[in-house]
Amino acid sequence: MGVSVRVLKALVPVVALAAAGPVFAPELLAFPHHAEVAGKQVYSVEPINESQLTKIIARADALVATSPLSRGTEKRRIFLTNGGWRWHWLTIGAGNAFGISRALGEPIVLNRSSLGDDTVTNGSAVAGERSLSGTIAHEVTHGMIRREIGHIPALNMPTWLIEGYADHVADESSLSEAEYAELKARGERHPAMPYYEGRRKVAALLADNGGSVQKLFAESY
Repeated sequence: MGVSVRVLKALVPVVALAAAGPVFAPELLAFPHHAEVAGKQVYSVEPINESQLTKIIARADALVATSPLSRGTEKRRIFLTNGGWRWHWLTIGAGNAFGISRALGEPIVLNRSSLGDDTVTNGSAVAGERSLSGTIAHEVTHGMIRREIGHIPALNMPTWLIEGYADHVADESSLSEAEYAELKARGERHPAMPYYEGRRKVAALLADNGGSVQKLFAESY
């Protein structure tokens, strides 16, 4: 009996490592399709049309290039899911997010992705869709922020600032102006509202400070 307990205890870290491994190395989940475009290693659940992917990556890179935090080609591993078990395993409770990027290795994991119409969806009735290219730019920006100011400060930044700047670079919000106004009129708080409000606030602050992202972070945090 004692031997069995010792064996079980020894197996716990092994099982935990096996379960967590894909979170840090999503390739372990054996995405069936792969392509490389402009320094991006793209893994997908669905077949990849390289012409469509090239256009999406080109638009994402063009958006990222507008940020002074960009250092030319931003290499990333990008994982396109269909919102199924791979998404839930790799994002550990991110739920209705459009995508996530992790500090360790900077992989980007995206929810239900469509190369054909450049969209990513999260299943929400409101603020349920945005462009795939913009979402990639948004997540790449998170990595650039971490590189610029450090991982710990980035973790402690207020949501409006870090998400607002990422959406500012992505040049889009998941909420339209009309949807935001309707939510406000009803007195509702939607998870997408801090992103929308943050993007507007960031744009205003950058306009006031001459476009300095360094001042934005220094003065707002």
